[in-house]
Amino acid sequence: ASSLAVPWSPRSYGPDGPWQAVIAAVGGDDIVYDISTVQTTIDLLPGGYWPSSILQSTVCINSSQQLACGRGGTWDPVASFSSRTPDVNSFTFSIGDLDPGVLSGEHNGLWPQAMTVKGLNMPGNQTVYNGSLSSVAFVSIANPDGSTRLPQLGYFSLGAPSYAQLYGTDPDFVVPIFISGLHEQKIIPSNSFGLQIGSAPLGYSGSLVLGGYDNSRLIGPYTTWTYNAKGDPAGGSTILQSIGFGVESGGQPFDFDPNENYLVSNNNEISPMSVKILPATAYMVLPNATCVALSRVLPIYFNSTIRYWLWNTTHPSYEKAITSPSYLSFSFPHSNPPSLSGAPVVIKVPLMLLNLTLDAGIVDTPTPYFPCLDIPSDYRLGRAFLQAAFFGCNHNTTSCYLAQAPGPGVTKNGLAAPNYVDIQNDDRYPDENTLVKDPNAFNESWAGVWTALPGLTPTGTVRVEGAMPTNTNTATETHTEPQGLSTGAKAGIGVGASLGALSLAALAAFLLVRRKRR
Repeated sequence: ASSLAVPWSPRSYGPDGPWQAVIAAVGGDDIVYDISTVQTTIDLLPGGYWPSSILQSTVCINSSQQLACGRGGTWDPVASFSSRTPDVNSFTFSIGDLDPGVLSGEHNGLWPQAMTVKGLNMPGNQTVYNGSLSSVAFVSIANPDGSTRLPQLGYFSLGAPSYAQLYGTDPDFVVPIFISGLHEQKIIPSNSFGLQIGSAPLGYSGSLVLGGYDNSRLIGPYTTWTYNAKGDPAGGSTILQSIGFGVESGGQPFDFDPNENYLVSNNNEISPMSVKILPATAYMVLPNATCVALSRVLPIYFNSTIRYWLWNTTHPSYEKAITSPSYLSFSFPHSNPPSLSGAPVVIKVPLMLLNLTLDAGIVDTPTPYFPCLDIPSDYRLGRAFLQAAFFGCNHNTTSCYLAQAPGPGVTKNGLAAPNYVDIQNDDRYPDENTLVKDPNAFNESWAGVWTALPGLTPTGTVRVEGAMPTNTNTATETHTEPQGLSTGAKAGIGVGASLGALSLAALAAFLLVRRKRR
């Protein structure tokens, strides 16, 4: 048995990314002589646990105004290829606790059919038969403003702390989860995964390895935690201690205090908080007070119509922020529960990666946005964060780890060529002695991608607890938009680099409220 590297699609998806996806084939049963003749190849976002969730064509029946619906492929399962009829009564479909930007729906069938992946690092196709697949017939995605859109693709399951799911009410028939099914067949050495999302705009492909990890995609050390297989969703949660600003080299793109902690609760308290690492979620779901605190430094503002934080593309520090070696730092304890030994693990997310794009389905015109979102649910760090972080779990030992991911590097594969390392079923975490710990590795992996600014690099250590960042008012505060925009305007009208060329006279037609430029 050896770890299996899942292939990634050359296409990317929105409308709040762009995001990269993996490739799989679904459908059929072990009674079929050549499974490839009856399977459908589709793209899926890596995320969610238990069954993989795949769109049926019925999802897009009413999508005349959303041409991207089902763009990653749909699958209409054939009942004759299943050992049992689909279970449509005992399964309620939901990923991510109904977060905006995550699929939610009903009337979906749990189909015991095959899933196949062609490994990048092993010959042939690897198939789990009679596997746990959710065929999603009716579904929508909630936007932060309460509107809905239709999905472009489904989700590739990252496993579960169990080999299989009970199929309906039949105690004698269970269906394997894909990752655990591969382990049961001794194709991979453990019921585990290692994931980094990568960056579509930078041409930096993602990495998803089942039964191990790609050692070229993480820089040690890592933070660790365990989860309760019976009580927690797969993956559990860890402790976020602080959020700060930093510059890897050169000068600052804007004024900030490198010692300041911008992790602020909605009670206006600075203290560590529990967060989940959920690849199914697109955003960094944090207290609104934290988003507000960050907006006092970043050239971003809150659009109250669509309820997203948007980049002020006309602000003089915008281009400097998204092209320089500036980053948001996220500090975690060495382990959770925190140990008495071990320094905090700091993960740096370049601001370049947080300059994402809203598109059709949310706005009319491509619009740069900052993926900080406040939702009345558990706080979580999703795909936006995982562009710069490496996340893995071994479901057999219910243990997870999180580490710094490198930049694209010269090869657009991180630190070097892929170096796949197995995780054995009883292992909790990767062997730290095998990890790259060079303090210059992160900066070197971004060489040629970002441009250092003139000036001295600020130094300091972000406080875990301490004084409130200045002017961090609560969630109800109104934020300054670029001059010439109205709070009632569609984001696609008011934002975009092209607006810098428009005259104030042309913009005046859209003015409802005149505000001072940041």
